[in-house]
Amino acid sequence: RSEFQSLGVELPEGAEVLTYVSRCFEEYRGFPQVMDIIAKLQSLRPNLHFLLVGTDGTAYGPPRSDGKPWSEWSKSNFDLDPHRVHWLGSLQEDDYHKVLSVSDVHLYLTIPFILSWSFLEAMASGCKIIASKTQPVAEVSEHNISALHVDFYDVDGFVNQVLRVLDDKKLSDSLSLGAMKAAQNY
Repeated sequence: RSEFQSLGVELPEGAEVLTYVSRCFEEYRGFPQVMDIIAKLQSLRPNLHFLLVGTDGTAYGPPRSDGKPWSEWSKSNFDLDPHRVHWLGSLQEDDYHKVLSVSDVHLYLTIPFILSWSFLEAMASGCKIIASKTQPVAEVSEHNISALHVDFYDVDGFVNQVLRVLDDKKLSDSLSLGAMKAAQNY
C-alpha cells in the first residue's frame, strides 16, 4: 500500500479501504449519499480509509443550486476525518487501477441512467461492490452474486452492507469472484 505515497496518501498497515469513483462529484452518481455513508462509517470503523476518485463538476444533471462544489458542501456538512478521507482527484489509468487493487469494498451509485465504465472496471478488478439497486446496475450484476444492491437513497442500508462485506470474508471472496466472472461478459 506504499504505492499511494505518490498520490499523497499513506495507508497504515492493516487499514481497510473503501473506494468511490465518479468522473464528477454530483447527485446523479449519488455523491451526497456517499458522503453521508462515509460520515457514518467513520465512527463505526476507525481503521477504514476512504479513497475518493473524481472532481467537482457536472457531467450529468444540474449543478448545485447554490453554486458550491460538492466537495466543499460535504466538508462543511460532515465532520470528515482528513487523515482517512482522501480526495484523489482525477487519476491516470495506472493510478486508478492501483486504487481498485486495494479496495476492500467499492461503492457505486447511479440513478436509473447510464452505467459508468468504472462499474465494469471495478467488477473486472474483483472489487466487492455495493451498488444502487437501479436498472443499469441490475443489467450487469446480480444481487448477492456479483454485487450487493441497495436502494439509491438508503444510506443506512449501504452502511450495513459495507459492514457486512468487511466482516464476512466468505461473502467478500464470493462477491469478488462473482464480479470478475460477470465482467467477462463485457
